[in-house]
Amino acid sequence: MDTVCPKCHADIPPDDINVGENVAYCRACDTVHKLSELAEREDLDEAASESVPAGAWLRDDGNETRLGATMRSTGTAIFFILFSGFWNSIVLVFLANVIASFFGAKVPITQGEHGTPHTMRRDEAWFLLLFLIPFILVGLGTFVVALMALFGKVEIALRSGDGRAFTGLGPVGWTRRFDSTRVKSVSIETADSSTNGKPDRQIVIDAADRTVKIGTTLSRARRRWLAGALQRMLVPDQSRPRAR
Repeated sequence: MDTVCPKCHADIPPDDINVGENVAYCRACDTVHKLSELAEREDLDEAASESVPAGAWLRDDGNETRLGATMRSTGTAIFFILFSGFWNSIVLVFLANVIASFFGAKVPITQGEHGTPHTMRRDEAWFLLLFLIPFILVGLGTFVVALMALFGKVEIALRSGDGRAFTGLGPVGWTRRFDSTRVKSVSIETADSSTNGKPDRQIVIDAADRTVKIGTTLSRARRRWLAGALQRMLVPDQSRPRAR
């Protein structure tokens, strides 16, 4: 791997690289870098040069640049659709009984001393409703995850120095703004979350005004390409075009 200083763009010779200490020293500008960060940067440079993977896009209408990727994952979608359907069907049975009891319907929930049905009292219905709230939220959450795995997207819009990172479903989602002219680095790092015991990976946009973290639900190919394209467009570098 040819190691290049991101500050002055000079080549860093092997003699100035210490793999054990994870450092690379650039004599040209007297700067010490983390070797792992340089390796990641170079990997993203390579990713940005590759063809746009399926499910990702880069669009420029002359006024605004949009690049992003879909969260679509067939395996994840199938799992959460099945899980959500099973979970919510059970919760709905109990919820329907609670709602029916509020309207005076006789809902047998237990057998009394002499084998007669014990109908749900109003206070019991309220208790069960409160008890069901966490289960209802879990059901809604799994349903949203299923929809995100089918139709969700991550998209970054760049326009006149204004950066907007969107994660969501259609027009509904979470948008974080940042100054696209003052981005110090774009990298792929380990996230705080994990899936099946493996730490998730995320794109980190480190701007002067804020740090934006996106892309934990993207596939590896889409995340790698998106991070590479963002680095090429946003990180100050004489050899790269800057975003408008």
